[in-house]
Amino acid sequence: MKNIKDIAKLLVSLTVLEAKELQKILEKDYDIKVPETQVLIDPPGTGDIEEEKQTEFDVFLKESGSQKLNVIKGFKNITGVGLKDSKYLIDGAPCIIRSKISQEDAVILKTELESVGAVIELR
Repeated sequence: MKNIKDIAKLLVSLTVLEAKELQKILEKDYDIKVPETQVLIDPPGTGDIEEEKQTEFDVFLKESGSQKLNVIKGFKNITGVGLKDSKYLIDGAPCIIRSKISQEDAVILKTELESVGAVIELR
C-alpha cells in the first residue's frame, strides 16, 4: 500500500505540463484514452436550489489560430511562463492552459490571447 500512496502523492504534485505529457504517454504507449472533462450545468433535481456563483475558472484553448507565434509570445508575456513551456502548452491545443483562476484574471487572459488570434473558452 505504501507504493500506491507514493504514486498518488506523485500524481497530485504534477504540473499542468507534466500531466499533459503523462496523458500523451498513456494514450500513445498504453492506448489509455483520457476522456474530456464535462461540466454538468444543471443536474436533474437541482432547479429549485439557489445557484452558487462560480469563483474559479479554467481557461481552455480551443485552437491557437493562424498567429500561433503571437499566441505563444502573448501567453508567455501575460503569465510569466517560460518560452519553451508556453510553446508546449499552445502546441497542445485543445487544452486547459490555466486552471482555477479568478474571473478577472481569466477574462484578461482570454481577451489578450483572442486579440492575437487564439480561440479561447472559459469554463
